[in-house]
Amino acid sequence: MRDIGLALGFGVLVVIATLAGAEGLLRVLPADLLPKRAQQSPPFVEKDQVNIVYRKHNFRGKRPCKDCPEDLVRILAMGGSSTMGIPMLFAGRTYSAELQRLLDERRPGERYEVLNGGIGGFGITQVYSALKEELLKYKPDIVTISCWFNDTAPSPGWYSIPGLSDWEGYHEARRLQEIGEMPVVKFVRGTRLYAAARHYLLASRAAVLGRATTKKRKRRPRMTPSEFHFALEEIAKLGKEHGFLLVLVTEAKSRSADWTKERGRNSYLEVMEQFANDHGFPLVDTLTPLSERRDQWLFYDFIHPNPAGHGVIAEAMYDELFRSAPKKPLEALWNKKNVDYSRPEAVKKVHLQLERAPAVNSSLTVEARVPFLQEGAAKLVVSGDGYGKQSFSGLSSEFRRFEIPLGDFSQAPPIADYFLHAEIVRDLKAGYPVGNTGMHSPTSISLKSGGKDYGWTVEMRVAGVRHDQDFRGYNAVIIGARSGKVLHSTVFDVYGNAEENKRLHNFLFSLKAFYEEGTPPIVAFAVKTDGRHNADEELLLYRR
Repeated sequence: MRDIGLALGFGVLVVIATLAGAEGLLRVLPADLLPKRAQQSPPFVEKDQVNIVYRKHNFRGKRPCKDCPEDLVRILAMGGSSTMGIPMLFAGRTYSAELQRLLDERRPGERYEVLNGGIGGFGITQVYSALKEELLKYKPDIVTISCWFNDTAPSPGWYSIPGLSDWEGYHEARRLQEIGEMPVVKFVRGTRLYAAARHYLLASRAAVLGRATTKKRKRRPRMTPSEFHFALEEIAKLGKEHGFLLVLVTEAKSRSADWTKERGRNSYLEVMEQFANDHGFPLVDTLTPLSERRDQWLFYDFIHPNPAGHGVIAEAMYDELFRSAPKKPLEALWNKKNVDYSRPEAVKKVHLQLERAPAVNSSLTVEARVPFLQEGAAKLVVSGDGYGKQSFSGLSSEFRRFEIPLGDFSQAPPIADYFLHAEIVRDLKAGYPVGNTGMHSPTSISLKSGGKDYGWTVEMRVAGVRHDQDFRGYNAVIIGARSGKVLHSTVFDVYGNAEENKRLHNFLFSLKAFYEEGTPPIVAFAVKTDGRHNADEELLLYRR
């Protein structure tokens, strides 16, 4: 027995010495002598691109705040290319950015942050993977999910493993990655000998057996409706464990019918509805408002909304978040964050329709305020058919009741349109000073600009309302020097595209269109990069 053991030990040493010699020989051979695949073996499975995207590029558009206020409500929007905003060049018109603007304008005194976590090609499995492995560190309060279309694509899907659903492929890919990271496996696969043996054995197999014929498989989607439901349940478990509320957002196609019709012919929408009802989660119906406007241009193609379409989606999301009777999980979140969801929202203009008969010689009672008013005075302006225009002074930052006499209403049509809006009263000379220029603005202007050391941030507020595009480059806002109104806002991504220099140059020489009563406008700029990369100083400093 002892002799057998010695023989085996000697044999093992001989094998190890032979392998080591072969490895050393392969390493001293000229690099061009062997094919590349015979020098280094590929990994068991390619690295999953789900979370590399976030680690390299972060969110699209707005970035997470660093010194966040304690009462901040962070909303994380997840989905595919429709959420990401493909094919829009800038992120400032996605439904995430539009929702951020609605929250800033309509919920004064509250703080919200909407982050766009959409990635082209994402299905429900990738949403789960990104949340679990990368995005929970941002501690979202609300996670919105808008997907189903990519999940209906034929398998193999995201992980390119034939015969497996995305969910099965995700777990198989993670298992293979774990095996590939084992020290022994990592060592063996890192040798030239293993790479050469693998390459030539596969080549000889192909030479003997010929090219493999593709086995015809039964067509199946990346995720069946039942698998889709299972993935939603797993995300709900993450929400319960990590304290975020799940909000489902229906993903619409161009020319979709309303919710009632589409739900009846789309199993994925039925799953979303049943899942939302089972858990009490909010479900945002974007299908109906988009269907009601189907005569308008709201999509670039069959699935990707344009800026107008994203605006409709953001309005639907806002309405669901602040409905008068929210579902219990949403109500619990608002109570936890001290958000009074029942209070009236801030609106710039109120449109009323009145019937002539009961309105003659009567009055209209309204309560109004200007929440962002800090200095100066404001008045309530009422205009309408057969009524002309009348102003009522006394508007302030607190609610005040106004009795508006309608007077002789007999000259108005049977049903008349009336408009109520606030007008800021400010003397130009007594307005807000603009730096040391000696000029004054009729409204408050607040600008923030930060590069790498300050989180690549930008913020432009006029009368307390944010108007920047929150995108890389020169964010610009044009303000009427007499009215104080924001007349236009845009962004010039000179950093990303040198051609933007020409557009910025033309913009600077087209400002006469924004004169008010002969007074030139106030043009405010804030930069979200260093401001110099690709900037054409000769062109931009040229004077006509």
